[in-house]
Amino acid sequence: MTGAVDVNIVDWSAVLSRVVLVDDANRQPAVPAAEARAMLRLAPDELDRLTAAGLPGAGSGEDRRYDFRDLYNIGIYTGNGKSRPEQAMKVMMRFASRPVEELLSRRRWTIRITGSCAACRDGDATGTWQVQVPVASPAGGRGLSWRVRTRSEGPAEQQPDLLVEGTVETAGVLHRIVSPAIRAVIDEFLGQAPRWHLLTQKQWADAERFHRLGVTDCVIANLYLADRLRAIGVEARTRCGWMTGIVDVSHGWLEVRDEDGILKAVDVILPALARLLNPCSEPYLSMPLGSLINRVIPADCAADQALVVHKHGIETVDCDLLTEVRPVLDRPGA
Repeated sequence: MTGAVDVNIVDWSAVLSRVVLVDDANRQPAVPAAEARAMLRLAPDELDRLTAAGLPGAGSGEDRRYDFRDLYNIGIYTGNGKSRPEQAMKVMMRFASRPVEELLSRRRWTIRITGSCAACRDGDATGTWQVQVPVASPAGGRGLSWRVRTRSEGPAEQQPDLLVEGTVETAGVLHRIVSPAIRAVIDEFLGQAPRWHLLTQKQWADAERFHRLGVTDCVIANLYLADRLRAIGVEARTRCGWMTGIVDVSHGWLEVRDEDGILKAVDVILPALARLLNPCSEPYLSMPLGSLINRVIPADCAADQALVVHKHGIETVDCDLLTEVRPVLDRPGA
């Protein structure tokens, strides 16, 4: 048969219309073409078509390189379920299809964080680590154990530069925002239907630009909402913590003092991702704003603060971090 049409061909112009690409000044083209194809699960000619449609990079042919953030965001909005970013996010959001009761029950998790720094390995003894500690949640979650150990405290050949091991208990709570003023600010933001993007700390300073472009992440969204709520006299702060059951995912949300005096959590990002990646998650989507689920572990820091900071002297330096949050199979009793 000749002249057959591949119904799986992606309209890359349409995909790119939903993605705000990294601007020229901040683009970091470091992902080789072969890795980009593997990340998006593309045939060689498909990456060529995507590039021709407007995906920027540096170099040509197999030497061409792309920005990881551009590839990740394109993978999310391709919508065919094939890309690694989309598959990873769907794994993270599996909880959204569970009954509400399962998102409120008590759960236990182990946290393991390892850090590696080239300067520390080269013998620079000035390195210090600041690690946020899990805090009790309004729903009654609590830390059960927490140990931070640096390489200087163990056999150098056998220890990572940083090793954190802990066990925490989480619990959800079901609340509703009752203040019309708070709901109006949140509804105004959600009415703009902002699109989630993978953004980095350097991009957070450009929050107003991303807001105008209809793009957000858990940091930009919550900083924006906190500012507007404080402007009308509402006690509001952002919170950062760990997502459970997946590797290397931190998350930020909002806490507000409602007019009934209760401090309540507001998460506008996870429901947006649930709608994007799993439109059948109605039990989770029916949870009113104000609730906290047992899939997040709060720390005592704002959404735009890092959970782990490594410094040499007064300078913050890049390091390799791996964070794993795994369920404890033996759940605690009532």
